[in-house]
Amino acid sequence: MSDQEPGEASTPPEHDRRLDLRYVGPLDGCYTLSSHLDLVSGAGVLPFRTLSISSSQVTITGPVTGRVGDNLTAKIDGFGIIRGTIERVTADGLTFRIIATERHRLRIAVKIDFLKQKASRKQSDRRVSKRRQPRDLRSTLALPDGRILNCLVVDFSRSGAAIATPIKPQLSDRVVVGRVAGHVVRYLPSGLGIQFDEKQKIEGLEELLTGYEVISESTRIEPAA
Repeated sequence: MSDQEPGEASTPPEHDRRLDLRYVGPLDGCYTLSSHLDLVSGAGVLPFRTLSISSSQVTITGPVTGRVGDNLTAKIDGFGIIRGTIERVTADGLTFRIIATERHRLRIAVKIDFLKQKASRKQSDRRVSKRRQPRDLRSTLALPDGRILNCLVVDFSRSGAAIATPIKPQLSDRVVVGRVAGHVVRYLPSGLGIQFDEKQKIEGLEELLTGYEVISESTRIEPAA
């Protein structure tokens, strides 16, 4: 027997806005069209990469087999097993609608929310780590063998710097640019890419990196043009 008074309207359950979220980006996965789950053995499994995923629909790119209406079982990195029905087939992929309970959809939505927040943090970090060009390019490069040489700082961010120098240390060699320690991560046409050991505060970083010069002529090596 309902406790609701006659004529009283029932209140619909509140909609969880996370169910409306969609993550646009690549996630690796695989799927099979067989009627049984065979993602472990690898038989009949096709690899794919997502273009987008929501709690109700997934769009993928990859080798296409199957037709509209076919059932599939997919395994997506971070999401596990998801079952669905093909809604649309394109030249390089397909879209399938997720078949799941509301509880499962909510779990998918929570993971999508996490991915979107993670992507937002990365974007924020990229903005914070925007590369800058110093006013005074002069700096010094301390090498593992103890030599300190002149170089130029082409640009820098909180996480690293590009320097101009004719010297080519080994990749992963520890060096010090100005007063900031790091290691060599790549070779550039006119120098080196340095990653700092620790992400730096942008305030005052230029002063730690530039404005230095080796005075002794016996150790001086002119920086690259």
